[in-house]
Amino acid sequence: MSPHKWTVSEEKRLGELYPLMPNREIAKLFGVSKIAVDHKTERSGLNQLLKTYRIRTVICDYCGKVLKKSKSQITGNHHFCSLKCYIKWRREHVFAVQPELSASPFLAYVCGVLLRDGVCCKASQGKGKSTVAYIVALEVVEKQFGKSFLEALQRLGLNPKMYYNKKKGNRRNTYYVKAYSKRFYQWWTEQTLTDFEMFLNETQLLKEFIRGFFESEGSYYKRDYPNYQTFCQMVNTELAIIHLFKKALLKLSFKTSIHRHEEKRKGRKKFVYKLWILGGKNEHNRFIQLIKPCIKNHLH
Repeated sequence: MSPHKWTVSEEKRLGELYPLMPNREIAKLFGVSKIAVDHKTERSGLNQLLKTYRIRTVICDYCGKVLKKSKSQITGNHHFCSLKCYIKWRREHVFAVQPELSASPFLAYVCGVLLRDGVCCKASQGKGKSTVAYIVALEVVEKQFGKSFLEALQRLGLNPKMYYNKKKGNRRNTYYVKAYSKRFYQWWTEQTLTDFEMFLNETQLLKEFIRGFFESEGSYYKRDYPNYQTFCQMVNTELAIIHLFKKALLKLSFKTSIHRHEEKRKGRKKFVYKLWILGGKNEHNRFIQLIKPCIKNHLH
């Protein structure tokens, strides 16, 4: 079969249709094979002109890298150079959590927990530890405590989850509460102990702040024979935190005393500060009824 001879009018029409239609459909209109259209566009340079015509310059929305894309690849208003940039952008914009960080009973409770048992940190996750996650978490034995912390995070606008961890050997199983929020992490790292004194100005905030700390590292117990005394205390390794809660308890008219104990942890000596609530059983009962902790609210 002899090759098709293109006329001037056909070449002009081909130049008009080539950017708009695939070669197979153009071949049907002219009554020739697709190969004939391919050869003609290559010889005339239409394919190179089309590549230049279709290329556009866009910028990655996450990292700012300049990209060259064809018109068919440009869809929507957002552009990304890689899947990694897309995932990071989506996490910060589409799934960005804006927690409520104004003074409230729920924020006071969460801060009380984070000053002892809770964790607010930045961690590397994913394959090759290439993804940074901002975590607010708590691991406890008591389900009721974990549920209380979970509900407080939810009321702040976060999206926490609670998991049940089965431990090996004689270790006790735990409940793990975890939420992600870069905004909360940034706020938490900016706070100092002086900033937490905003919770001492209102009674309800004060109670929840103490409750969070007491549930984390407090105890309420009775000594055996001969005197059957009751004891109520809170413990921490930082004296400044103990003084903060001593000031908080004073606002509720509780008399307290601070004692320093030396303990050996992993072969090293460390000072532990204990904040005792004075006044005997009546004052301890008043404390439990006022603070209303979800755990450690009965003598043992």
